[in-house]
Amino acid sequence: MATWYREGTVSVTNNSKTVTGSGSLWSSMVTGTVPMIKQGDVFTVDGDKWYEIDTIDSHTQITLKTVYLGSTASGSSYAIIRNFTNTTNADLANSLSAVLTKWHNREVDLINWLTGSGTITLTKTDSTTVSVKTPTQIQNEWIGKASKTLSNADVTLTTAEAGNAFLVLSGTLTANVNVIVPTAQSHVWFVLNNTTGSYSVTIKTSTGTGVVVDQGQRAAVFCDGTNVLSCSTNIVGSSATSTPTNAMLGSAAYADVASLVPNVFVGSSVTSAYTVSVNDWGRVIPVSGTVTVTIPDGATMAPGFNVTISNGGTGVVTLARSSTNTIDGQTSFLIGRGMNTSLFWTGTEWRTIKSAQFGFRDLTAELTVKGTTGSDPSFEAFRGGLYAYSFSPTVTQSVFMTFHVQHDYAPGTPIYFHTHWASNTPTTGGAVRWGFEYSIAKGHGQSDGYGEFVVQSPVYVSTTVTAQYRHMVSETTAITNSAIEPDSLILVRMFRDATAPEDTYTDKVFGFTADIHYQTDRYSTPNKSPTFYA
Repeated sequence: MATWYREGTVSVTNNSKTVTGSGSLWSSMVTGTVPMIKQGDVFTVDGDKWYEIDTIDSHTQITLKTVYLGSTASGSSYAIIRNFTNTTNADLANSLSAVLTKWHNREVDLINWLTGSGTITLTKTDSTTVSVKTPTQIQNEWIGKASKTLSNADVTLTTAEAGNAFLVLSGTLTANVNVIVPTAQSHVWFVLNNTTGSYSVTIKTSTGTGVVVDQGQRAAVFCDGTNVLSCSTNIVGSSATSTPTNAMLGSAAYADVASLVPNVFVGSSVTSAYTVSVNDWGRVIPVSGTVTVTIPDGATMAPGFNVTISNGGTGVVTLARSSTNTIDGQTSFLIGRGMNTSLFWTGTEWRTIKSAQFGFRDLTAELTVKGTTGSDPSFEAFRGGLYAYSFSPTVTQSVFMTFHVQHDYAPGTPIYFHTHWASNTPTTGGAVRWGFEYSIAKGHGQSDGYGEFVVQSPVYVSTTVTAQYRHMVSETTAITNSAIEPDSLILVRMFRDATAPEDTYTDKVFGFTADIHYQTDRYSTPNKSPTFYA
C-alpha cells in the first residue's frame, strides 16, 4: 500500500543529497510513533526524476540516497510516495497509543490553561514548548488589583501581585520606601499612593531606576525589562471625570477598581505656591487664586516634557523660573483668569501654547488744566505748528485726568502710571521728575470699604533727557490697590516736581499725554456690574 505526502514546499540544490522543507512534518509527530516519512520512501520534485530517501533528519530535512540532479530551486512543490509495506501491527499499535497520549496531554494542558493562573507551558506540534498567559492572568493585567501596606521597609511584589494592573498603596510612612517589581513583567501598572507621612514611594526594579509616585496621586508606569519608567503621558489625578461602570469592567467583583481609574488632572485646585516636578509630565494642573507656579530647570527634564496650567480662579497665576531658562524669552509669565497655558521643554528653552493671548493694554485720558495761572502748564508751540502743554523747570505745574477701568482688567494685578513727553531745547543730561497723586474708588455704590475716593500718597519717577525732541516715556513702579476692578474710577493729578532736588533738568519740557498700563486676562466680564465674574 502506498500514499502521497505533499505538505509544505522544499528547497533543493543541484548535486546535493540534502532536501530542506518549509511547513513540512517529516519526522515523528510524537515520540514512539511511526514517522510521517520513512527510509525507503520515494521523493520527486518534477515527477520525472525519482529519488529514494535515505534518512529523515527532522521535520524539515531529509537526505536522499543519491544526489539531486535537477536545477537548484526553493519554495518548490514536491511529492513523497509513502510505502507502508513493511509497517508491522506493533508499529501501528505504538503509533495509535502515542497519538492518544498526545491528545490526552493536550487536553490536560487546555484544562490547566483555562483554570490556572500566571503562565502555562504548552507543547507545540513540533515538540517545542511555549509559555502562554492564562485567562486569569490576562484579566488581572487588565482589571486586577493588588493592595500593599507600607511602613519603613522596601516591599518586593510577588509575581502574582505584580501581575495585577492596579497597585493600591496605603499605610503611614516612617521612611522612604521602594516598591520593587519583577523585571520580567514588562507591562503597565496604575499606581495609587494612599500613604501618609512625609516620605516618598518609588516604584522600581531591584537593580534599576524607578518612578516616584507622590502621595495622594496616581501614576501610570511600566517596566522595560530593566527600569521602571513613566508612561509617555502620566495618567494622574484623584477625581476621574468619568467613572467606569461594572459592566465596563466586566465583573462586579472588581467594582472598586472604578475608583482607581485615573485621568490627567492633579485633582483639587492648587491654591498656594506650587513647583512643577518630573512627575507632572502630561498633567493638567488646575490653579485657583493668586498663585506662583515655579518651573524647574529644563536641564532636569527630557525634551518634550509638557504640563498644562489651568487658571480657574479669580486671581492671576505667575509662572516663575527656578533657573536661567526663559519662558517664551521672558523671565516670568502671567496666566489670566480663565486661561489655559501649556508649557513644553524644547531641550533649550520653555515654550508656551496659550488658549488666548492676553497682555498689557493702555487706559488713556485727556490732559486737562484747572485754569489757574501759575499752577497750570502753558499751551505753547512744541515744534513748527504743533502745540502741547509746557512744564516749567522752576514751578510745580499740574494736569488732571480721569481713568475708567475696563472689563478686561485682570483682577489683582498691578497698574503702572506713565507719561509721554519731550524737550524741544538742545539741553540734555538732567533728569525730569514726574509725580502722580491719585485716588481710586469702586463703582456701583459698593460699601465694602473701597467705594469711596481716598487720596493716596504720590508716586514719582525720574527720567534723564537724552536728546532734543526725543519721545520719552516715564513709568512708575507697580501700584496695587484693592479698589481696582472693572468700572472703578482713577482720578490722577500729574505734575512736574520741578522744585524737588531730584528734578535736575534746567529747561521746560512738553507733556503730551499720560496713561495707565494694565494687565488683561479676558475680552470682557460675563456681567456688567458686580459680581462681574459670577
